[in-house]
Amino acid sequence: MTFLIFLLIVAGGLAVFVAKQPDEFIVTRSMSTTADAERIFPLVNDLQQWHAWSPWAKQDPNAKIKFDGPQEGVGAAMRWHGNARMGVGKMTITDSRPYESIQLKLEFTKPMQATNTATFRFKHLGTHTEVTWTMRGTNSFVGKAMWLIMRCEKMIGDQFRQGLAAIKSIVESGGGATPQRVVLPPLAAKSSPGAHSPSSATSSVVMQSPQPVGSSVVLDPLVSKSSGPGSGSGGW
Repeated sequence: MTFLIFLLIVAGGLAVFVAKQPDEFIVTRSMSTTADAERIFPLVNDLQQWHAWSPWAKQDPNAKIKFDGPQEGVGAAMRWHGNARMGVGKMTITDSRPYESIQLKLEFTKPMQATNTATFRFKHLGTHTEVTWTMRGTNSFVGKAMWLIMRCEKMIGDQFRQGLAAIKSIVESGGGATPQRVVLPPLAAKSSPGAHSPSSATSSVVMQSPQPVGSSVVLDPLVSKSSGPGSGSGGW
C-alpha cells in the first residue's frame, strides 16, 4: 500500500512538472555561407528541390510525394506519406520574400497530429550570408511529455543542422540556381495522358535515394493514375 502511494505521488509530481512546461516551443539553427542569397533561396522556395538537401528525405527514399499548386513560392505545397520515421503530412509555402525569407505551414498527420510554422531567413553579412531555419508550434500535455522524453529540441535541431550543412555544401560547390534536371518514374506503371508535361499543376512521384550533396535537382512533374480521393496524401 505504501509503495502504491509512493507511485501515485511520483506520477502526480511528474504530471505537474510536464504541465508546467511552456505551451509554445521554438527550434532554431543557423549557418553561414560564402554563397549569395540568390543561390540559396531557390533551394528552399522550390519544394521539388528539397530532396537534394532535406535530412528527412533520407529517412524513406521510397516515400510517396505529391506536389500541388505552383512549383515555387506562395501556394506551392508538398504532401508526403512515408515510413514510421518520416510519417505523413503536408507543407505549404505561405509567404515568400525573394532573398529575404520563406514561411511554411507544416501539417503533420502521423505519427502525431500537429500544425507548426517553419521560417527560413536569409541575411547578408558582408561577404557571407546567414541562413536561419526556425520552427514554432504549440504542445498539448502529451506533446510536452514527448518533447521532454525524446529531447525533441536537440533531435530536431540536429536535423536542421544537417539540412543547413547540405545547403551550404550545394551552393558553395556551384549548385543552387542552375540545377541538374532528373526525371523520376511515375508511381503507377500506367500513366495518364500528358504524364510528362512540365505544365501539370500536380505531380506524384516515388522519391528515389537522395542525390549526393553537392548536386541540385529539379524533378520533372510526372502525373500518375490517381487511386482515388486522398491518394498521395501525407506529410514531411
